Amino acid sequence: MFLRRVEAGDDSLTARIRRLGGGRRSRAYWLSVLFMAVVGTVLILIFGIGRRQVVSVFPKPGFISPDFQIFRVVDMSVPGQERLSVMAVFQGAKEPESLRAALDWVLYSVLNDYNNRQRRQVQVVWAYLYEDSLAGVANWRAMAIYVDPLVPKRRIPEAAVIGGDAVRVGAVEYDFTNPVVPVR
Repeated sequence: MFLRRVEAGDDSLTARIRRLGGGRRSRAYWLSVLFMAVVGTVLILIFGIGRRQVVSVFPKPGFISPDFQIFRVVDMSVPGQERLSVMAVFQGAKEPESLRAALDWVLYSVLNDYNNRQRRQVQVVWAYLYEDSLAGVANWRAMAIYVDPLVPKRRIPEAAVIGGDAVRVGAVEYDFTNPVVPVR
């Protein structure tokens, strides 16, 4: 299109460049093109194109995972904020330390799965531990609410604050006393 055929008496810039280059590429040129293509491919494989790495803000618990099983995850998202409600069965000891350990692992596993593997940005999680998966929704043994520390105060849902005898540790508020379920 822009390049025209070089005529014998043509004195244009294009003609001079073609005469100097001889119309053929040197071996060094093709080696440098190949090298740049390989470097570009490696960089794309390492960093990805447009890939956004979402990292769970909730740290991996530093102790062995207790025996729990998540049996239901309910998406409770609203426009502009992803929220989950998670129900899990835990048959271990019923003292607060064991319940908290199980809740920490439930929160970590759900946040890691959704935020890192599924590339979502879950900001609020309600986690409930039950003694039996057939128990009624209100019959939880322990619960925790995780709110991402980066969520502005005005965006924190009212239901994400337990209050009362709840214990707050970092971004998580724990409750081990359910008035519906008698303590055994």
